[in-house]
Amino acid sequence: MSIENNFATSPEGIKNATRLIENTAGGTAHSVNLSTQTTQTEHAFSVYVKPNGRNYIYMYVGGGPGQGTIIDIVNGTKGNNVGNAPNDTIIEPVGNGWFRCTILFNGIAGTPTPTIGLAYSSSSFTYTGDGTSGVLIYAAQCEAGSYATSYIPNHGESGGVTRAADSCSVTGVSDVIGQTEGTLFVEFEYNSLKDHYWAVATLMGSSTAELIELYGGPNSNNLAFAINDNGANQFLRSASLSFGKHKVAIAYAENNTAAYLDGSLIGSVDTSCTIPTLTQMAIGKFSYSSSQYFSLGDSVKQATLFNERLSNAELATLTTL
Repeated sequence: MSIENNFATSPEGIKNATRLIENTAGGTAHSVNLSTQTTQTEHAFSVYVKPNGRNYIYMYVGGGPGQGTIIDIVNGTKGNNVGNAPNDTIIEPVGNGWFRCTILFNGIAGTPTPTIGLAYSSSSFTYTGDGTSGVLIYAAQCEAGSYATSYIPNHGESGGVTRAADSCSVTGVSDVIGQTEGTLFVEFEYNSLKDHYWAVATLMGSSTAELIELYGGPNSNNLAFAINDNGANQFLRSASLSFGKHKVAIAYAENNTAAYLDGSLIGSVDTSCTIPTLTQMAIGKFSYSSSQYFSLGDSVKQATLFNERLSNAELATLTTL
């Protein structure tokens, strides 16, 4: 296995991708790895990758209960496991033929070896190389946490590199959120089945008993549209999601609520629907939990909050792909 600098534009627009090239040894796992210190918590191992003669890679972390998987970097699909199955595999297209691939694994109190390697197919990663084929990689990183953060450039600085969290917030916005009526619209990409509850967007009051939310459950492709007031369910509808881009909206008013997905009405109610008092908004997660996340391989493209209840005709137009 060899490594070459390759001035192919990376997803960040920086011309510093690296080319991994297989050698001609027979029955070899063509790979590169680096030991890293971890603790006994979940970690995310991620890399940007693009085909350059080979269409498959594998990602694996050894040093403990080995966890890994083969990934098709043309179609963006998961292949066979390598060792034990990772906690999750996320494959996110980022444009220009690049994917950001992430595996979540259980850390150990030691030094596991995150590995990126070439694979011959979705089921095989040991083969005889031709000496020229490979892939382009960029921004590989391993970090503690249950999801991959944005790229943190590291040039070997002692003690590692940190940067501010990817977050934004604003206070005193209760007057912006429609208290008697409103519409929450979100455009997002859904690309992976999850083993936990996840939220696209949430409007919430002083507690979880007062909320309007778009969320899904473990091992389900259903998206739920829900309104709770004082702990009582006021509105609950659901629809099946395919992988890919979607536009959704929930329009609320007392006794006049409707949910739309991709231009189609999912459900409505015109009786017995009261609206909770709302003071905050969260995108990509439940506002009351840091662990119930959405964007593992997915992304929110835009989110808009109207302080009026749009008409059903407007909702159909707004959510049409």
